[in-house]
Amino acid sequence: MKKIVSMLLIVGMLLPCITLFVSCKDSGSADDGKMLKIVNNGESEFQIVRSARAKETIKNASVALRNAIRDKFGVSLEMNDDYIPREKDDYVIPKYEILIGNTEREETATAIGEGLTGDRYVIKAVGNKIVICGADDKMTESAVGYFIRTYITSDYATDASNLALDRTLSEEGVGDYLYCIETGLTYEEMARDVYSKFRKRFVRGNTIDGTWFWDAAEMLETFVDAYEATKDETYLSYVKGYASAFEQKNGRTWLNNEFNDDIMWITIAYLRIYLLTGEKSYYNAAKAAFDGVYRRAWDTNEGGMFWKTDNASKNSCVNCPAAIAACYIAQISKDDSYNEKAKAIIDWVVEHLSDQKGHIYDSYTLESKATNTWASTYNQGTFIGACTLIYQNTNDEKYIKYADDAVKYTIEDMFRNGVVNVEDGNNHDLHGFKGILTRWVYRYAVFKNDRSILEWLQLNAMTAYSNRNSKGLIWTSWGNKTDETKANTECAFGFSTAVALMFNSLQWWDSTESAE
Repeated sequence: MKKIVSMLLIVGMLLPCITLFVSCKDSGSADDGKMLKIVNNGESEFQIVRSARAKETIKNASVALRNAIRDKFGVSLEMNDDYIPREKDDYVIPKYEILIGNTEREETATAIGEGLTGDRYVIKAVGNKIVICGADDKMTESAVGYFIRTYITSDYATDASNLALDRTLSEEGVGDYLYCIETGLTYEEMARDVYSKFRKRFVRGNTIDGTWFWDAAEMLETFVDAYEATKDETYLSYVKGYASAFEQKNGRTWLNNEFNDDIMWITIAYLRIYLLTGEKSYYNAAKAAFDGVYRRAWDTNEGGMFWKTDNASKNSCVNCPAAIAACYIAQISKDDSYNEKAKAIIDWVVEHLSDQKGHIYDSYTLESKATNTWASTYNQGTFIGACTLIYQNTNDEKYIKYADDAVKYTIEDMFRNGVVNVEDGNNHDLHGFKGILTRWVYRYAVFKNDRSILEWLQLNAMTAYSNRNSKGLIWTSWGNKTDETKANTECAFGFSTAVALMFNSLQWWDSTESAE
């Protein structure tokens, strides 16, 4: 990775600075020799132009730019593509254009020169055109977002009737994944907003009404996500307060709970709190819980973890989280036997609860010898998380291959339209599943530095945020508008998934770095 300056605006360096234009109150032309008047006294001669072959990312960016100009200056620029009719000899290319992406206009080629690579983009005035183009569609989108924030929604323009850019405008930058062009907010701003609205509606002191054990543990993990993503000490106070309330209700030793998976959820939450704070009491409670469950749940004859103390079935929802917990304990204690436990658990899951191509099954019932092959979001997620952690701990290649296959199956087969819009049924547990998926897919993406997965998560974040209701609440069906009365009839668990999604959609790398 190499450091590069994200915005070259320093006087005397390669790129000239941009001067602010204050227009007079005459109609005039879009060009006064030195300035390009994008908006002139509430009118505009400019069009927004994109490639005729533009994909949705570029189309959305173009619409966002048009909307930003309309909202700020009250004028709606015409939008067109770069197609030139072959049989219309009298066709004249419009004189004033904002060119988005890699268009066929010669000004675009002039602006990008020998081309753009990596995360680079350029914003440049060429003749009577403004060129905004990135190395790929995502970088173009990022450049449009930067252009909107810098010149449209900021105080750059001194009044609401005029916007002009210097003809010497020439900026080269590095794109990022920080800003959601559809909502006009950064992903962190969206996350904080969703979390704030969730707490306002559902949290009373340090408790959430209507929660039992595993849902409370998972909402605690959602709060851990918020602190881990932001390092905001206020969020840490929420984590500790909620953990304290959980203990007041359930104690600090949890083996009286017959559901082994329930205990694994709170165990993982406590291990993560320890890793973030170094407070030993969380680790001690978590390790004792894992050891107790492992002793009673691991089948020493045939392998696999039993779901409940009745030993009637073996479910992915206990096996995969147990492997995650074992990996964390191995990292903390440096005891490699826990890595071996994690490996044995996942090997059993691959053999008995998967198609060995990334599809993770739900459960196996001993009496009927029947396998439920349903793939749920949380089982896919915890399997991915466990395999990633095992590989990180041991460098055993087969486990990261397992994770690769499971991620591919989840994104490409389970959710071909991109939006995770499932598990909104009558079962209370289902409502909280998909937040778990986002947590572990995100950690896999960070480990692999796979930005395409972040784009997928951010698509879901944008969709969910756009479908919030007037109170800012987002139900677990991220692809549907949240009903205004939903929070009166449904539990907090189904609203917590969006909080997890938002905090697991944040860019993890420095925006001033570019890939080699």
